[in-house]
Amino acid sequence: STITELVAKPGGIPYLESAERAMNKVGAALPSGVRDDVDRLMGQVEFRPAHAEASDVAGDVYALVRTATAQRQELACLYESPDAEPEEFILRPYSVFFGVRAWYVAGWHSGRKAVRTLRLSRFAKVSPTDVTFPKPPRFSLENYLGNAWRMIRGDEDHQIELIFRPQIAST
Repeated sequence: STITELVAKPGGIPYLESAERAMNKVGAALPSGVRDDVDRLMGQVEFRPAHAEASDVAGDVYALVRTATAQRQELACLYESPDAEPEEFILRPYSVFFGVRAWYVAGWHSGRKAVRTLRLSRFAKVSPTDVTFPKPPRFSLENYLGNAWRMIRGDEDHQIELIFRPQIAST
């Protein structure tokens, strides 16, 4: 089994079928000795992500957002947040990513006039428009998320101290 098979298994990260097919092609092209070594090593590897919700997002929403991100195409959206009224807006998707247990998109939100992080499973409607946009040259997901704890970035940094019992601290 490959890393992608471990990650894409039920409860893992959904929508990695393309990556799994690519890894299978690479594996099939390896010389048999190398393939045997990889298989032996993979028997010693386990991947345990946070459990992803099985019905986290419809595949068509994921595909539309991923395609729009690659083509720099604006999306007309209807978004349903659990703590607010549904809202309609135009989204300029900059980056699609899997974080913690779900798929997200980071991009310019026309209603909020800011870059926002939106969970794909909360889109009630997503439609591509005919409008394209340039990705801001200075945008990077890593810088945008910064040192966020999980997903939401705050305005300030906090100092924390973790105290471990001696039998745990040495491992």
